[in-house]
Amino acid sequence: MGGVLYYLLVGAVLGGAAVWFVTYTHFKNRNFKWWEWVLMALSLLLVLSVFQHMYASMRVEMEFQSAFMYLAIFGGIALILDLIVLRTYNRRKE
Repeated sequence: MGGVLYYLLVGAVLGGAAVWFVTYTHFKNRNFKWWEWVLMALSLLLVLSVFQHMYASMRVEMEFQSAFMYLAIFGGIALILDLIVLRTYNRRKE
């Protein structure tokens, strides 16, 4: 039962954050290009996979090194994708 509740909470938090982000960008009249939305969606999928792998590795398999290596690699890739989007948006805005 604990695993289902964990995934429900992660989904609710990320879904709420996504809805807030979309409404915030429309309210502030911030427009992103289509490929920036694709990069942000890919980054979100990577973050979701990091949550899933961290939970499964630490709780089910007790493999802490695997969990943190996955976090470092795929979390870093997600962070780089978000920084690319942020940098291109700020450069275009100027």
